[in-house]
Amino acid sequence: MTAMPPGAGYARELREHWRYWLGAACGLSVGIATQSYSNNLFAPHMIAEFGWSRATFALQGTLSVAMFFIVPVIGRLTDLFGSRTIASVGVIGLPLAYLAFSLQDGSMPMFFALSIFKMLIGATTASIVYSRVVALQFTVARGLALAICASAPAAFMIAFVPVLGVLIEEHGWRNGYRVLAIVALVIGLFAVAIIPGEARREADAETQRAPVRRTAKGDYGTIFQDRTFWIVMAGMFLCNAPNVLVASQFGLLLVEQKISVATVPWFISLYGASVVVGRFACGIALDRFAPYRVAALSMAMPAIGFILMAAEFNDLWLVAVAVVFIGLAQGAEGDLVAYLAAHYFSRALYGSVAGLISAGLALSSALGAAMLSGVLHLADSFLPFLQIMACTTLLGAGLFLLLRGRSKGLAFDGATLEADGSLA
Repeated sequence: MTAMPPGAGYARELREHWRYWLGAACGLSVGIATQSYSNNLFAPHMIAEFGWSRATFALQGTLSVAMFFIVPVIGRLTDLFGSRTIASVGVIGLPLAYLAFSLQDGSMPMFFALSIFKMLIGATTASIVYSRVVALQFTVARGLALAICASAPAAFMIAFVPVLGVLIEEHGWRNGYRVLAIVALVIGLFAVAIIPGEARREADAETQRAPVRRTAKGDYGTIFQDRTFWIVMAGMFLCNAPNVLVASQFGLLLVEQKISVATVPWFISLYGASVVVGRFACGIALDRFAPYRVAALSMAMPAIGFILMAAEFNDLWLVAVAVVFIGLAQGAEGDLVAYLAAHYFSRALYGSVAGLISAGLALSSALGAAMLSGVLHLADSFLPFLQIMACTTLLGAGLFLLLRGRSKGLAFDGATLEADGSLA
C-alpha cells in the first residue's frame, strides 16, 4: 500500500464520507444531546413562575434512570436496523415533546412525566445512534470525525442559546419551547435524509469471514466477560455522576456563584465553546496517542472546575475558568464513549456496547441527581456536592489507566455490516 503523507488520510476520509459526518452532526445538533443547554435556559423561568423549589426540581435528574433501561435497547436495535431507521423516531417525537412542555400548567408530576417521555423518545437521537454511522465508516480519521459530530450540538447551541435566551426573555419560555420544536424538526429531517442508507460498507480485515447468525444472549455474554468493558463502564460511571449539574442545574449553580440571570446564557455559551474545543482536542489526541492516557487526562479536568466553584471566591473570571474546565471534559466525554467502543470492541457489537455504557451513564446521572437533591435539601447549597464530585471524578479518571496494554478484547464473529451500521 502506498504511504500517504500525514493528514492525507484525514482529508480523504472526510471528503469521501462527508454525508455520514454531516448527517450525524446535524442530527446530534437538534437531538437529546442539546437538552443540557436548553434545560438551563428554561429552568430559572419555570421555577420562578411555578414556585418550585430547587431541591424538588433537582429530582428531574433522577428520571434519567429510565435511560438505564431504554438505551441498551436502542443500541441493540441500531445494530439490527441501522441508524437512519432508529433516528427517524426521535426526529418526529422530540419536537412533539417540546410542544408538550410549552403547554405545562405547573404540575410537577406532569413535568416529570414529560421529562421521561422526552428522554425515552430522545434516546433515538443520541450519540449511540448517530455516532455509529461515523465510527464504522472511518478508520484513519475516526477520532476527528467523531469530534466533528460530537461537537456539533455545542457549536449549534453557542449561536442558538443567546438567540433563544432573548426570545424567552421577550416572548416567554412557552414560545421558546415552540421555536425549539420547529428548529429540531427541520434540521432533524435534513439529517435523516442526507445519511446514506443503501451502500454496503467496504470489507476490511474484520469482515472477511462468512456471515453468521447473531443472538443477543451470545453477544451480551461476550461483552460481560470482557474486563475492558467493566473498566470503561466503571470509569465513565464515576466521572459522569456530576452530569446533573450541566444537564439541568448549571444555570442555578451559576446564579449561586453570583452570576446574574441575564448573564447566565453567555456563560452557557462559554461552556458550549469549551465543549467544542474539548471534543476536537480529545478527538485529535485519540488519533495520535494511547486512548487510556487521553481518557484519564480528559476525565480528570472537571475536578479543577468543581474545586474552583467550591472555593466560593465568587469571582467572575474564576467562575469562567471553572466553566471552561467542566466544558472541556464534557466535550471529551462525547468522543470517548464512541471511540472506546469502536477501539476496544468488535464493530459488530458497537451499538450494544455503547448502549450498555450509556445505560451506566444514565444510572450514574440519576444517582448523582438524587445525591444533589439531598444535599440541597440539607444544606441549600451546591458546595458539598461540588466537593464530593471532585473526588469521584478523579477516582473515575484514574481507572482508565488500567486500560494500559489492553487491545481489542471482543472477537469479531463474522457478521457483515451495512454502510449505515445495520447488520446484514
